[in-house]
Amino acid sequence: MQALRLVAGGLWLASVCACASTPTGSEGKASGASEASDEAAEELAEAQHELELARMELLITELRLESERIERTQELEAARERLELVERKRHLFEMREQPRELASLELSLDRARYSVEDDRAELAELEAMYAAEEFAEMTKELVLNRGRRSLEASERSLKLREEENRIREAELVFEEEEHARSMKDAAQDLEQKERAIQRAELEAKMERMKAKQELEDLEKELEKLKKKGAGA
Repeated sequence: MQALRLVAGGLWLASVCACASTPTGSEGKASGASEASDEAAEELAEAQHELELARMELLITELRLESERIERTQELEAARERLELVERKRHLFEMREQPRELASLELSLDRARYSVEDDRAELAELEAMYAAEEFAEMTKELVLNRGRRSLEASERSLKLREEENRIREAELVFEEEEHARSMKDAAQDLEQKERAIQRAELEAKMERMKAKQELEDLEKELEKLKKKGAGA
């Protein structure tokens, strides 16, 4: 009997010690709930931080895209102005400068031809006059040589003028081609910038949509976390 009492006493003592060293069920639950609450609060704070970052990134994206749009618009306007300037220059060249210069070249050539014809006629007249009348041989040769030299100079001047005209006419053709090429290049540049703007607008639209979608997803996730925390 004494032995049984000793055994019973030992079991009771062990039970008391166990109760003293181990927290109760309610205390364990409270501790677990506190830890879960801390984790939820930390998760909520992190979600709010990510949302703020997403909003800032969206704002930065909008500012960058607007700056790029303004820059592209300015480049497009500059390309239009260049094309208009090239068109005006070509029109001025074809309607005024080229015809006027060609007319001037033709006039100078005609004057050179008239000079040759006049000198040739004058020399022929002198030769006829000195052949019909008696003059001193020295005077005759002096006058005729002067006429011959004048005719020779006029003929050389005519050839030089003809060569200069051919060169200038070739240059005018080259200038006309240059104007046409400049106009074509300016038109192509304008067309390329117009296509680049269209492509950039589509890319910017897609970028905005992605950024806004990411922001909406983060907002939804934050709302879920808030509801979850309120329900807990």
